[in-house]
Amino acid sequence: MINFNKYYFVPLLLFFISCEDQFSSIKEIDLPPHEPVLAVVSHFESKPISLPINSYNHFAQKVFVSNSVGALEQEPSDYIKDATVELYHENNLISSLTNSNFEFNFSESFYFDSTITALDPGEYTLRVSAPGFTSIEVSQTLPNTPEIGEISFEKEKIPIGFESQLNDLLEIEIIDPVDEENYYSFDIYYEFYKLDSFYYDAEKDSVYFGEAYDTTYYEMRYFESNDPLFEFGDRFDMIIPDVGFNGDSYKVRLALSPLSETSGRKLSAIHIYTHNLSKDAYLFETSKERYFLAIGNPFAEPVIIHSNVENGLGTFSLGNTTYKKIEL
Repeated sequence: MINFNKYYFVPLLLFFISCEDQFSSIKEIDLPPHEPVLAVVSHFESKPISLPINSYNHFAQKVFVSNSVGALEQEPSDYIKDATVELYHENNLISSLTNSNFEFNFSESFYFDSTITALDPGEYTLRVSAPGFTSIEVSQTLPNTPEIGEISFEKEKIPIGFESQLNDLLEIEIIDPVDEENYYSFDIYYEFYKLDSFYYDAEKDSVYFGEAYDTTYYEMRYFESNDPLFEFGDRFDMIIPDVGFNGDSYKVRLALSPLSETSGRKLSAIHIYTHNLSKDAYLFETSKERYFLAIGNPFAEPVIIHSNVENGLGTFSLGNTTYKKIEL
């Protein structure tokens, strides 16, 4: 019986090999022409970060306006210079934003209004129009102000992963309201000053300081956390939804890279900005991060970046911010 199967197997295999082209075909599909629409990216905060730094304020309180392009087109999208950008609060016009006129730098081309330094509670509507495009409109309700309880800080306290270096530990208690969807994120800044005379005693592993300069410096600190509730975003690096602690208080533990004091820098304060993001901000941030992670990965499914813009693409989102400062 074994020999019988062997004799029939070889010609059967040759049959399938010779018929390979019969099981495959190529069909060309004519895609309809792409009709460009307006695309915006904008995030407004109730209280923009007021420190003399640019890392966060580069994106807050601004509207980036461009156009969509087809999936197979080679030309990149363009910054639209002649758009009309208006912001409404409870259907009342509060600002006609101005073009920044940075023509040679796409990332610095946006619409803004430097007088918008705070947002009142309520609904905000962004309306954008430009010649040759269908006007777009999107509304958002400002989330509740995040309530923060106890905050503690310890230098060089906690390791992350397999690192041998100990990171600074910052613990922040979130007091979450009942029956509301909230999405929290944090911006952490170290305040320090440089010293005009210091030396490092390697034997004692100690730094000895002299008199301080008058200049104060600020440095944004990226953080990590082993908390499984955190999700990765793009601009907001880590976002924690309240799905696991809705209506309860919850303590997050953040590991921050320590400030090297061997270079003559002395940590003097920590500035903590706690953001409560709108749901569209959360969906846009997390989907954008998944999109970038899927690039070049043959096993990843395609990711569609979240959009909440009617008649266009992109996102308009809001965040409410609580500020705390810890003196050291």
